[in-house]
Amino acid sequence: MENVEPVRVLELYSGIGGMHYALKESSVPAEVVAAVDVNTTANEIYKHNFPNTPLLPKTIEGMTLQDFDKLNFDVILMSPPCQPFTRIGLQGDVADPRTKSFLYILELLPSYGHYVEGTGSVLQSCVDVELETVFKNLELLSEEDKLKQLLQLKLRYFTPREIAKAGLVVKVQYSV
Repeated sequence: MENVEPVRVLELYSGIGGMHYALKESSVPAEVVAAVDVNTTANEIYKHNFPNTPLLPKTIEGMTLQDFDKLNFDVILMSPPCQPFTRIGLQGDVADPRTKSFLYILELLPSYGHYVEGTGSVLQSCVDVELETVFKNLELLSEEDKLKQLLQLKLRYFTPREIAKAGLVVKVQYSV
């Protein structure tokens, strides 16, 4: 069996390290190159749980594109605030101040966020197709052509049962 290089992971909204722990339990060969969170209490617990992982106690909005580039990561692992988007929450959507940092990431890393009709956690099964190629000028296409473009990604939506069993979902991003 060939040696696989560990995936270099950047953990945003790291909290106490729940996503890091789940990644570790998944047996995916990965190295968390840095964790970012502004909560001082959570950061103390994170340091206790993962003393060998560099922890950046700062706001995500305080990071530049150059800061992200220096970390040389392959994947972003994160659990951003979901309350603005949940049915039970106030449903403030992007007007909720808690979305500010997430919107900043989407603005800074345009290859990261794309909306595809439907909701839930998604796995891109085809790694031979670049996201930017599929999403470039997508809004200008007819509905039929949009569907053809998106089908290239071979997206697979997880069922609620799968998500409940896993306890988390790791979104893999192949390029930044």
